[in-house]
Amino acid sequence: MSSIILGLAYARFGSVAAGIAYFRNEPISVQPRLADVGEGNSGETRMVTVDVANWTDQPIRVIGGTSDCSCTVLGDLPVLVPPHQSRTVAVAMTLSGRPGIFTRKAGFLVERDGLQAVTFGLTGRILE
Repeated sequence: MSSIILGLAYARFGSVAAGIAYFRNEPISVQPRLADVGEGNSGETRMVTVDVANWTDQPIRVIGGTSDCSCTVLGDLPVLVPPHQSRTVAVAMTLSGRPGIFTRKAGFLVERDGLQAVTFGLTGRILE
């Protein structure tokens, strides 16, 4: 059953990710939705990359992103994402806080019929 659904999504939308974005009504998406920065000690900076996908028929521009005391996604920006394509963007995160597993929200500012925010999550583990 699931292989039939995957086949239909691929046939109709060109990829499973495009089908999911369509049904979620997401013209722009970030993959993975929850990026794992791994584990490290407090104060260490970890790098991860995410893909910004443009499911529209028009180009979009990613012009900004989260920049706070622990997370920066501004290094590769601005970036133009052509229609039905994606671009990879690096995210730097400085681990801070108490030891344990964490999840934080990050986002991009996108120009598409005005400005809109596209969010994603970051997770990892602080050792000490």
